[in-house]
Amino acid sequence: GVEAAVRLSKITDVVVWNKIEGKCKNMLELKGGDKLLELEICCDKISRKWSTANADDSDIFCTLGELETIIEWKFSKGKPRPLWKQIRSNSEQDVQEASKRAFAIVGCRNDRRQLDVKKTRGAMNEITVLKGIGPASASAMLSLFRPDHFAFMDDEVIECLHPGKRAYSLKVYMDINSRCQELAENLGEDWTPRRVGFALWTAAKLSACGDDLIPNISLNDIDSEKDEEIGVKINLNDKACKTETIETESNFDEVHGKDENDKL
Repeated sequence: GVEAAVRLSKITDVVVWNKIEGKCKNMLELKGGDKLLELEICCDKISRKWSTANADDSDIFCTLGELETIIEWKFSKGKPRPLWKQIRSNSEQDVQEASKRAFAIVGCRNDRRQLDVKKTRGAMNEITVLKGIGPASASAMLSLFRPDHFAFMDDEVIECLHPGKRAYSLKVYMDINSRCQELAENLGEDWTPRRVGFALWTAAKLSACGDDLIPNISLNDIDSEKDEEIGVKINLNDKACKTETIETESNFDEVHGKDENDKL
């Protein structure tokens, strides 16, 4: 289904993106049922709590409990990893201090100053000092804190936007995050890198259900009032609708190697 996400990334009409994004909840439910939907709500509450921080608020941080919620959401949305023992070995103080340093680097959401590559990389590096936390997990946290600057490192987003071999390195994340920022800027309105990533993930999952959702017709022919003209259809009871497993545990190391100290 990633080819559908690739096609979506080439489309500049915000109507199509909005329609695809509107099916995200359906795909979350299909992937992880009520549990994933509940985790999505919990992560949204964490994000909204962080969004109330002021530009001079230096005490905003992530707690160990919030980190565990975010990682559980990540594993439920993607694939579980054998990292819980490492993650839970981080102390409350470790998590709070690492996140506080990272959040201070990028500033709060109300701070509209453009973030440069150095700050993005610096914030990621601060989070990945935690045990069991690699670039993908760091992006999950930072995309909740600053969705206007950070995308989440979904497998489907990597395969859609990164031209090379899929990997979970910081270098690859910087590449796909930059692309998500560009797409969000081109779409305008309230689009953010995080929203862009979610829409690409949704397009891939919908396509995996057997529906070719991204139009090959002229954008001038798209009617925003008719879902059928852009192929936005889904039958959650369709037995052909399946989530994809991109790699198995047996070839995980072959695909990913030992990059980033086996942290995701």
